[in-house]
Amino acid sequence: MADIYLVCEGSDDGLDFKVLNLILVNKLNKAVLISPAGGDSGLNSVASWIEAKSAPGAVSYSIEDRNYRSLGEVEAKWKAESKRFIWRRHEIENYLLEPAVILQAMVSLSQVQSGNLPQTLADVESVMRSAADPLFEDHVGQLTRSQLVEELNVMRLQLGQPQGRQYFQRQEWLDFLHGECGRLKNSGADLSNLQQFDEMAITTLYDRLLNELKASDFLSGKRYLREMGGHELMTALHNFLRASGFPRLSQSDLEIELLKALEQQYMPGYFAFDNQPDDFVELAQRLI
Repeated sequence: MADIYLVCEGSDDGLDFKVLNLILVNKLNKAVLISPAGGDSGLNSVASWIEAKSAPGAVSYSIEDRNYRSLGEVEAKWKAESKRFIWRRHEIENYLLEPAVILQAMVSLSQVQSGNLPQTLADVESVMRSAADPLFEDHVGQLTRSQLVEELNVMRLQLGQPQGRQYFQRQEWLDFLHGECGRLKNSGADLSNLQQFDEMAITTLYDRLLNELKASDFLSGKRYLREMGGHELMTALHNFLRASGFPRLSQSDLEIELLKALEQQYMPGYFAFDNQPDDFVELAQRLI
C-alpha cells in the first residue's frame, strides 16, 4: 500500500500535529503520515517535495489555516479536485475551543485542584464571550485588511501588519490602514483610480463588516469560536484559568487538558456546523 502524507503547519510537537494524529489517525483510523512543515508558509512546496522524494505511488496532501479568508474561498478549495485543503475554522486551536471540550477540561482540572471554574456549558460560553469581546474590533480590522490585501496582491503590492499593541480597536485600525494605503500612494503605486483605497472607502468597508457581524449570529451563534483567532482566544482562556485558582497552569498544560478532553468527546461529525461537514471526516475521505 502506497504511503499517504499530510503536510500541516507547525512542528512535530505542535498542536496541528497532535490534533491531526489524535483524530485522523487514532479516532478515524486513517493510515496517514502527518508531516509538519516547521512553519506556516510553503506547505504546498513541502508537500510536493515529499511526494517527489518518496517511494513510487506515494501521495502527499496539505492543509493550512483559514485565517481571515472567507468561507466561500475555503469551500472552493474543498470542492476542487485538489490535494490542498484549508481548515473551515480559523486555525487548529479553534477545534479545541468547543464549549463542551473546554468544560470537560475544567472538570479534569477541578479533580486535581480546587478553583473557581465554570460548572455548566452556559458558564463556559459566558467566559469565552467575555474573552472574545476585547478582540472583536481587532478581528474586524484583520478582515478589512485581508480584503485590501487580496486586491493589492493583484498589483503585487504589500500591505504591512500593525505593530505595537497586541489588539487594535476600530480607530487604531483605521489610522493604520489609512496610513498604509497612503504610504503605497506616496511610494509611486498607482492607486489614483482605485477608490477602494481612499480613506473614506476604507472606513466604510470596516464599518460595514463591523455592522454585518454585529447583526448576524457571529456572537450569539458562537461563530466567533470558529472564526476568530484561536490562538488569541486560547491565550484569553489561559489567562482566565490562571486568575481562577490555577496560577501555575502553563499554556502547554492547558493544551494537554484540552487534548485529553477532545479525545473523550470526539466522534465522527463532532465538528459539523451550519450544514458544513466535519473537516476531519471529510479529510479522511479525501486522503486516498
